[in-house]
Amino acid sequence: MSRGKLLVFASTFPRWENDTIPPFVYELSRRLMKGFEVTVLTPSFPGAKGEEDMDGGFAR
Repeated sequence: MSRGKLLVFASTFPRWENDTIPPFVYELSRRLMKGFEVTVLTPSFPGAKGEEDMDGGFAR
């Protein structure tokens, strides 16, 4: 059985490892990966990567 796809829109998301931004959306999205293919859409930030693999998923 294939997993469903889930798109998460967030106005706040850690920009890099050990960021001071609270990671609640990241933690929720990571847990949802057990049942869904999760994509998180967040605002861009100077110095942050445009796309990143985080815990087996991608952040864009």
